[in-house]
Amino acid sequence: MTITPELMAHKLVTQIFRRKAIIIVPECFWAGDEADLLVVTNNMRLIDIELKISRADLKRDRQKQKWWKTSSWISTVDGKGVRNRAALTHPNRVWKHYFAMPKAIWTDDLVNCLPSPASGIILFDESGSPNIYRMSKPDTTSPKIKPESCLELARLEHLRYWKLKLKEMNT
Repeated sequence: MTITPELMAHKLVTQIFRRKAIIIVPECFWAGDEADLLVVTNNMRLIDIELKISRADLKRDRQKQKWWKTSSWISTVDGKGVRNRAALTHPNRVWKHYFAMPKAIWTDDLVNCLPSPASGIILFDESGSPNIYRMSKPDTTSPKIKPESCLELARLEHLRYWKLKLKEMNT
């Protein structure tokens, strides 16, 4: 079986988060940065899941802005300005973060390529079944979202559903 991002998303929604989530929005920027899946848990916390299909795709994630806090410009000795950057353990507003990928691409040395030691790892076996390989460490400072925000995310998901239905009708 070929493990695709769509299959991984489906399995995560129907198996891992079936009873643990109020809503799951695909390709969502609501928290400030792109998430392949943004999960709102039953206790109103956000989980960001990145779906990866290759080692190179996983390694590139470290460069995404969501993993860096950029502060003001600082001058260097040669007079050139650079931005001061500090690594983050979690994306903005996110309580937990996971990378999901086929088990076939995972090797233990890839743990050094992850942008955060707090990120969890979900691996999909050859049959497409997801298994949590490493639990995510929660950001205890991340606030719960408000009910109004959950309704906004539900609205976004609803609009995506109807856009997909229209696409299906036109194919």
